[in-house]
Amino acid sequence: MQHSDIENRKEIHCVADSIKLAKSEISNNSKSWWFRGQSDARHNLIPSLFRPINGKYYDENKLINEFVRMHPEARERHTDVLELLTYAQHYGLPTRLLDWTENVLVALYFACSSDKNLDGKLFLLPDFVDDLFDFDYYNFDFGKVFLKNLIEYNDADDFDHFFRQVASLMNETNFYSISKQIIIDGQRLDDFLTLEKKYHGPLLGNGIDLIFDTQNVGTERSIKHAGFMYTPKRLNKRLVTQSGCFTCHTGKILFNEQYVKVNNEFDKFSRSFIIPSRYKADILNELKYCGIYEAALFPELEYQTKHIKSYSLFK
Repeated sequence: MQHSDIENRKEIHCVADSIKLAKSEISNNSKSWWFRGQSDARHNLIPSLFRPINGKYYDENKLINEFVRMHPEARERHTDVLELLTYAQHYGLPTRLLDWTENVLVALYFACSSDKNLDGKLFLLPDFVDDLFDFDYYNFDFGKVFLKNLIEYNDADDFDHFFRQVASLMNETNFYSISKQIIIDGQRLDDFLTLEKKYHGPLLGNGIDLIFDTQNVGTERSIKHAGFMYTPKRLNKRLVTQSGCFTCHTGKILFNEQYVKVNNEFDKFSRSFIIPSRYKADILNELKYCGIYEAALFPELEYQTKHIKSYSLFK
């Protein structure tokens, strides 16, 4: 495939550039892509939960428990843990979900709407990634079961018991196959589960990776479990207006230490393009003509009021 000028220069200077990229991308027979705009090009694809503040991480379990304690209706309305995180993230709670959109112009807006003096970045992610699909297809959704349970796990002194719990949720026949293919802390899962020890503190000082040894299914690769892609129910108007979707990332931090490694594997699966800071203001003006501006993307009343104020001063 012949690359366009925008692909060759790896920069976006206007709205038309982003549309050309969205039209030209082809991957794995996928006809659609997800997009994410970040106003600071230096940041990787890491959710807010896993970004340290002055060297300190958020306590995921405390965040969720306190949110539910203050908003008990959240747990009543959203019994599924991913729905609960989606709801909480809407109100600004740090979670392991990373926002994406199916609309390239929405992503472009977020890449330009703040940090005006910093270069932004537009990420493109195919809505189907072979490695992520392979991990769960060949492991009977073990990765998703593992990650959903990891969200609520909080017992740092009994980490091996957590894996036993996850194993107990799997079909016995399926798990027999999985236990030969999943590698944890450098050991196959069946060996890992037979070790007679408890884990106190981070494993090997660095936490563990969940790895799928694909040699058992006819390839020569090992796939690191990065998480999975998640298209939520449209729980609120903002998800609708922003065409929202998420990546859910692997990792677990307890007592400010990584028990399961936080990795940036989604960076490997994505493509990215720089938006030089000098073009941000012009791009935002162009986006207004496309109906993409703050009040259009944030339907909550306070944003509508802010928008009304912006054009209601006497001239």
